[in-house]
Amino acid sequence: MGLREKKEHETSPLEKTVEGILVLSRWLLTPIFMGLILILLAMIYKFYYSVYNIFINITVSDKKQVMLTVLELIDFALIASLVVMVAISGYENFVSSAEDEKPRKGKPSIFSELDPGKIKIKLAMSIIAISSIKLLQMYMEYQIGSVSTGIEWYVIMHLTFLVSGLGVTVIEKLSHKKKPEKDKSGY
Repeated sequence: MGLREKKEHETSPLEKTVEGILVLSRWLLTPIFMGLILILLAMIYKFYYSVYNIFINITVSDKKQVMLTVLELIDFALIASLVVMVAISGYENFVSSAEDEKPRKGKPSIFSELDPGKIKIKLAMSIIAISSIKLLQMYMEYQIGSVSTGIEWYVIMHLTFLVSGLGVTVIEKLSHKKKPEKDKSGY
C-alpha cells in the first residue's frame, strides 16, 4: 500500500465533516436556479404582453415599428434560452450528481451533454446573438431617426463580444486537443 493510498484511508473525523458540509453546500445553489425559473415567468408575461400590443396596435403601427418589436421579442427568446441554459447547466454541474445516479426516465439528454467548456462556448455565442439583435435594433432606430448617436459604441461592443467569443472557442478547442501518446517503449 503506497503512502497516498494509506493517507486516503486515514481521513480524520473533522476532515470528513468539513468535506460533507462542503458537498452538501452545493444544494444552497438550488434556490438561485429556481429563482432563474421564476424570472422566466416574468419574461413570459412581458413577452406575451408585447405580442398582445402588436395585435391591438397593428392598424396604427408602421412596418418598422412592428419589426423593432419583433426584434425585441427575438431578443427576449434568446435571453430566455440563455437563462434556461444557465439554470440547467448550473444545476447539473454544481448541484446534481448525475454521474452517481442511474439515468432517470424522462430526464432530458441535455443534462448529460453540457460540460463547462461547451457551456462557455454556448454562452459566448448566445451573447453574440443577443448583441447582434440589439445592434440591428439600434440600426433600425437610427434609420427611423429616433437614435442619432451612440451606435458606434454598440458596434465596438459587438466586435468585442465577437473577438471574445472567438477567443473562448479557440482556447476551448485547443485545451481539448489530444496530446500525442508516448510510445510504449518510453521514447
